Amino acid sequence: MSTSKARNKKRGSESLLKKSDSKTRLIDDFDPDPDLSNDLKGIMSALQLIKEKAQKDGQKKNEETISSVAAEISRSLMI
Repeated sequence: MSTSKARNKKRGSESLLKKSDSKTRLIDDFDPDPDLSNDLKGIMSALQLIKEKAQKDGQKKNEETISSVAAEISRSLMI
């Protein structure tokens, strides 16, 4: 009986190796297009720059609004 158990253990481990080998082959076969990857990185960089510029523009607009309101308040107080 112990001999058959040892054989079953070997078979079980061999089948696990075969399964993991097929998974490894699938991962190795997956070769993403490097041009596509570079394009996506470029798009992400462009979007980040657009976001930063929008934040700066929003900050400038807020500063202009504050200055305008401050000027109106100053004029109102002088009257």
